[in-house]
Amino acid sequence: MRKTKKVLCMVMALTMVTAGTVGTSAVAENTVMAEETAFNPNAHGAKLSEGSCGLTAKYTIYADGMLYIYGSGKMKDYQYSSITPSPFEVNLNLKSLYVEDGITYIGSEAFYGCTNLKDIHIPSSVAAVGGMAFEGTAWLDAQKKINPLVSLNKVLIDGRGCKGSVKVPEGITRIADRAFEGNVALTDISIPSGVTSVGEEAFFQCSGLNFVQLPDGLKTVGDSAFSQCKKMMSVSLPDSITKIGEGAFSDCVSLTAVKIPAGVKELAKTIFWNCSKLESVVVPGTVSTINDQAFYSCMNLKTVVLENGVRMIKKEVFTYCDALEDIAIPSSVTSIDKDAFFDWQYEFTIHGTAGSEAQTFAKNEGLPFSTGPVNIPDNKPKRGDVDGNGAVTLSDAQIALKVALNLVSISEDMKKRGDTDGDGYITLKDAQTILKIALNLISA
Repeated sequence: MRKTKKVLCMVMALTMVTAGTVGTSAVAENTVMAEETAFNPNAHGAKLSEGSCGLTAKYTIYADGMLYIYGSGKMKDYQYSSITPSPFEVNLNLKSLYVEDGITYIGSEAFYGCTNLKDIHIPSSVAAVGGMAFEGTAWLDAQKKINPLVSLNKVLIDGRGCKGSVKVPEGITRIADRAFEGNVALTDISIPSGVTSVGEEAFFQCSGLNFVQLPDGLKTVGDSAFSQCKKMMSVSLPDSITKIGEGAFSDCVSLTAVKIPAGVKELAKTIFWNCSKLESVVVPGTVSTINDQAFYSCMNLKTVVLENGVRMIKKEVFTYCDALEDIAIPSSVTSIDKDAFFDWQYEFTIHGTAGSEAQTFAKNEGLPFSTGPVNIPDNKPKRGDVDGNGAVTLSDAQIALKVALNLVSISEDMKKRGDTDGDGYITLKDAQTILKIALNLISA
């Protein structure tokens, strides 16, 4: 009885905490729709300057503060205060922007610091927008006052003003580079189906973020997309993902488990660098190459299973994985870099096939070798394992609670795992059950 009362109190506390931290930024899309009006070059005074801003993209600046971008294809990416900055960087004379139909991409930091730029015309041909493209403009500041989620042509370009639980609006197809960068007030985010790309550093240093729902249909996750999300305990990665960038989950020090999608062909450099709470990982055979420092400094990583199909293990992949006890390396692996386990401090056992590259490597390194199987922790989804990472944790209870309170949306598969009583819904009762499982008060 005491335990039950304790659990109920904890659920109530969790409810209060959630209610206190969740914002009201589950909002509708905030888009600038292009008006199909022809540009009139005679209406803006003399030409002040002109040049190129892409391989086939050009620009003209007029006396009245109009910037006209025309041509075709992509604009260049720029970096503020670099050797080759944007030709428009911190141009205080720019007031209006007209992008001609045919331009497909607006470069990163293209209009950085153009504080008087407030009127823009963007054609439907623009399908992607680089990070911080409109940072510091009057237009972006005005849009953020209307709505904390700012988008252009179905690309979410800024969410740094959001707080608590956030639902990305239906209809968005991309999350731009650095869209939520440094937003410490963001606690969890639900991304709808239809989003195919999460950009580079999209959630970089979102230190309060503890849960992300990535949708089926997502194809790419950019470099450092979730790097330094230090409270993120779990992430659901759909099998539709084909590419995850370098350092995408680096320094996610609370991440306890991860399921690598079957669609990924290689693990990028530093992808899970310093994920110090990871204890086990299974790399599917669809991954052919594990690149440099993929699991560098995963200090609590104990068990690794590389499934048949993996071919290459590159430099320092498992360096400073000091808790490593067992690693299974299949006969499909034909190349193991001599520094793959560089500076290992504690002996571990390599499991593999007699006569394989794994056995040769173990012999050269003076490590134990076994042809026996590795005992893999059961990572199959359990009752209450909402995020499907193989473990029922407090994060699962928190997700279930937020779903029950209609604060976040999750996939149908996640709903099935969180519906502990099979009534077709996730309710407060389910959240309570999941919390009990997480606390080992009842079994899954």
